Order: sequence, then structure tokens, then C-alpha cells
Amino acid sequence: MALLLPILAEASGWQGIVEGRGLAISVTGMLIVFVALATISTFIAMLPKLLALIEPIFPESAGHHHASPAAPQAPAPTAVPATVVAVAGSLPAAGPAPAQQDDGAVIAAIGYAVHASSSAGKGAKA
Repeated sequence: MALLLPILAEASGWQGIVEGRGLAISVTGMLIVFVALATISTFIAMLPKLLALIEPIFPESAGHHHASPAAPQAPAPTAVPATVVAVAGSLPAAGPAPAQQDDGAVIAAIGYAVHASSSAGKGAKA
């Protein structure tokens, strides 16, 4: 506490900055930050070249990020949803029907099947 009293008693404002070597300290701090940021920027710029040099020593594993072309993943078999079966069953089996009515029911059934399939795929991945 006795050491802080002379510091607190010093002049404030620009006179305090000049007397306390504030300009030298601030310039030194800015230089330290500049050198650190320049070093980080240089490292990031050189990283692709560095990785290219290291790749023969530590090759990237083939199956880590991409599926191997030799063993493609087959889509999981999905069951036909009961709603699709019900919609398909509700279509008239015989007799002429308006073409637009059938098309709408078929489009709805296909849309639901695609939605159910994609929802099941998202749940399987998570």
C-alpha cells in the first residue's frame, strides 16, 4: 500500500502519461500485439503449404471423411407407411375417374412417402 501512494499522488492527464512512461509502455504493447497478429496471419497463410509437406509422412485416411467408392452405402430399406397404403387403397379400382383427382392423391402419397423417408433418414443419422 505504501508503494501505491506515490503513484496515486503523481500528476494525472498527459503529464502523468509522460512522467510514468505511458507512451513507451503503450508503444511496446502495440508492437507486441502487432507481432503476435502478424505471426498468426503468417502461420495461417503458410498452413496449406505446411500440410502439403506433411501429407506424405502422415497421409489422410481414405475412409475418414469420405465413403470409399468400393463399398457404397446402400440406403436402408424403408417400409411403406400405412398412410400411403391407405391412400393407395382409397383410389377407385375400377371405372373411369377424373384424372386430376387420381393425380392429386398419388402426388400426396408420393410426397408423404418422400417426407417419411427423409425424416427416417435424419433420425437414423443422429
